Amino acid sequence: MIQVIVEHISEHSFLTINDMVDHKISEYSRIDDQNNWQISNQLSWKKKFSDGRHFKLITIDMYDPDIPAFYLVSLNDCYDRYNTTWVRLLRQDTVEFLRKNNITILLSQPLEHTYDFINQDHNENRLSQNLNNLDRMLCKRGLLINDLIIHGISKIHRKFWTLNQRRLTDVFSYHFLTEAAGTVKLEDENGRSNYSNFCMFEDHVNSFDTKNKQFICLNRVPRELRTLFFLKNRHHLQNAHYTFLAEEPPWVQMSQHQLDMRIEESCNNEKLKHLIKYKNDLLTQFPITLQGDDTTNQRENEFLNALRKDVWYEIVMETHDYFYHKIPMSILSEKITWPILNHLPFVTVGHRMNKVFLEHIGFKTFDDIFFSEHEHRNTGTDVLDYLDCLDQSIERYAKKCNSVNFIELKDRICHNYNHLVNTDWHEVEKNNLLNPWGFHN
Repeated sequence: MIQVIVEHISEHSFLTINDMVDHKISEYSRIDDQNNWQISNQLSWKKKFSDGRHFKLITIDMYDPDIPAFYLVSLNDCYDRYNTTWVRLLRQDTVEFLRKNNITILLSQPLEHTYDFINQDHNENRLSQNLNNLDRMLCKRGLLINDLIIHGISKIHRKFWTLNQRRLTDVFSYHFLTEAAGTVKLEDENGRSNYSNFCMFEDHVNSFDTKNKQFICLNRVPRELRTLFFLKNRHHLQNAHYTFLAEEPPWVQMSQHQLDMRIEESCNNEKLKHLIKYKNDLLTQFPITLQGDDTTNQRENEFLNALRKDVWYEIVMETHDYFYHKIPMSILSEKITWPILNHLPFVTVGHRMNKVFLEHIGFKTFDDIFFSEHEHRNTGTDVLDYLDCLDQSIERYAKKCNSVNFIELKDRICHNYNHLVNTDWHEVEKNNLLNPWGFHN
């Protein structure tokens, strides 16, 4: 059990210090803030509190010194998430409580990547200026040694940092794995299990004779690696169920002008500029859609899941930041659960430690069937080399898309599904938080 300390608890909700700050700011500015991140952060944490076995929601007056505790600070935006305003506005009794009990501070945005606490110009070894400012402000308030844990869907794979007298590390949020596992266990109004929404291994076996595509690859927001994949590997897409909704933020269609700029920004590198010549041909294709993928949760979209019977594997285009490409980092979102729930082998496209981290948390990966032993796509190579390697692997694996090879992967495929569905991810997350300092694969 972990005690999670917040500033205020009501019957149906709770407030962290940043929630209170945001409320005050909106009050003074008279701006109607949608508070989307505040809402999603709260919903994620409420699910962790729901069974009462792993996390217990408390205020400082409910604190039990015999049970491990964290002070929760919800990160409610992406552009300035590590600002110091909340530290300035901490009540003095909260400051005294945190100092006296040396409570670790948990900076949490459980549905978003949070890797920008490091300085991109110095690999993973130097912290960002925002974190240095945060440390200084904590010290000014007398919180000199309280450790910091950053909680999101990214993980930087190195030993913890030291920030003057405090330690700092990041802990992966298992929100999307928990959600995926819970989806399978839900039942509809007729008592039918949700597992019927997904492709089971037998569904693929029964579809061997009708499989007519090589892979499926679903995309929404045109981040740079997805855009570059589209430009570089366009000749493979006729053999795929492929989408690219070109929305940012999600559900908001980008204009042709915005897409034009995004493609040029993605190719802003001497080794990538030759890809711009394909831009105009591709711009006319946006948005590339399949039935319902623009309106329906993609995990639960029965039409998209049924299309997976047509293919032999899935390409998972995870979030990727070009400027952090060489940093040993992983980002795993809800996208990684799609092939697992639908009993498909997969290859992840994104940050270079995704495979390592998936294996660390118990999943079987498939890089060995896509890539030759000498192809070190996960060693921080140049992005163009990375794309070339992926292009060659798609070409090479096309010859292996058959029933014999698929059957040989059954143990791995079924293991992944059972591991996702049957693991208590709240327990895993609790244990990671209790032992955060030793993990640096």
